Amino acid sequence: VQNQLLSLGPGIHVVSTPTFVPNNPHNDPLWMRITISELPAPIDAAGGSPDGRGPENGYSVGETEDYYIPGPPSPDYDIYMKDNPTDDGSVPSSPPNWKSPDIWARSDGDCTITSHQNPEAGVPTTLCVRVRNRLSTPVHKIIVNLYYGSAGLGLGWPGSWAGIGFTTIPSLAGNSEVVKSIPWTPPNMTGHFCFLARADSHEDPIGSGPDTLAPVNLVQNNNNIAQRNFNIVDFPEFILCDEISDTISTNTEYFDIVNTKTTSVTVDIKFDSGGFPLADGEIVVHPGPLWGRWASLINFNQVGVTLKPNNFPAEMNGIELGPGETVSVTMDVTAPGNVGFEIDVTGYKEDKVFGGITFARVLPSCIYMPVVLDEDAPPP
Repeated sequence: VQNQLLSLGPGIHVVSTPTFVPNNPHNDPLWMRITISELPAPIDAAGGSPDGRGPENGYSVGETEDYYIPGPPSPDYDIYMKDNPTDDGSVPSSPPNWKSPDIWARSDGDCTITSHQNPEAGVPTTLCVRVRNRLSTPVHKIIVNLYYGSAGLGLGWPGSWAGIGFTTIPSLAGNSEVVKSIPWTPPNMTGHFCFLARADSHEDPIGSGPDTLAPVNLVQNNNNIAQRNFNIVDFPEFILCDEISDTISTNTEYFDIVNTKTTSVTVDIKFDSGGFPLADGEIVVHPGPLWGRWASLINFNQVGVTLKPNNFPAEMNGIELGPGETVSVTMDVTAPGNVGFEIDVTGYKEDKVFGGITFARVLPSCIYMPVVLDEDAPPP
């Protein structure tokens, strides 16, 4: 905008610029650069204004800072992704915060199909993400980054996450949504993993705004962030109904319980399920280093150094975690192969959810039609 000569002695100074009118008639979002240096900014050839890029050889001393000016104080746009099927973009969202319907995988690469397919270890797949604009003004230049991490209660940002890739959305109209795809080859390992999507734009930045609460990197506190947990498997999953067997099988799942605080905390861990057949199946929890650290157990049988739920919800209450402690827990799930179910593991700290994971077995929808024979019809 201008060069302003300053003559400053030692100490702290508050400096005001002369009054000027910025060339922003529509009050659009813009960047403002402020430089303090030993040389004036050179005048550009086109407009006769100081050039914010500075001299060709740079400055010798000083500092340059860039500030983003968001434009209208109450913008009528808000990009978001659902944390669970009932989420409307409000913050904080209600739990569970790890069942986003806006993140899914397709082994066939077709993100127009919104049903999820667990990817195979080491086999290329496609991750799909849906971004929504719940208000009326278009949002431009949206960058969506995807990450994955080991299954855990209380994963911290960014240390618990590894990058998968990103996609861009040039423009998203108001009251609309778009689905984008990111190719990915999963690591050559199986188990339960967490997947995180973060959508960012200059108009609706991920780190601030009316759609965030502190701390802004928690999924429930930021509607620009969504999470979904699902399995990486070592074989193609059932697609056809006649492939499903009632053979009883066991899957071993692993997850971490993480204290991201620098102080000790006391937590409760709850296991719940919709549809798990306790009469025909069994869940065996191996608490590992957590053994005996609970103040009470609800609906658990202790068998050796394992815990077996006898009803739901089953709870481990009053567990103390040390500063920054991570504890690995193993869970064996045994059930007939033709039964679908979900097992939710949720962590609570002072009656507030601090993390959770869901193990799901989703079977294809099978409709069996009766064969109707016409007794009066002639033989073929």
